[in-house]
Amino acid sequence: MREKEVYKDPLFELFTSLKTNLLSEEICVVIGYSFGDEHIRNIFFDAAKRNLEIKYL
Repeated sequence: MREKEVYKDPLFELFTSLKTNLLSEEICVVIGYSFGDEHIRNIFFDAAKRNLEIKYL
C-alpha cells in the first residue's frame, strides 16, 4: 500500500482508532497477521513502548 493511501479515510480513521485503543488496553490478541506492513507494525510497536501494561498474545 502506498503511504499516501494510509492518510485517507477510512484507513486514517481506523488506524487512529487502533492506536488510541492500544494505548488504553491491557491485552491485545493478534491472530493471523504477520506484521509485514511497516505502518501497522509501527502502531503496535509505538503502543508497546508507551503502554507498559499491554500484553500481546
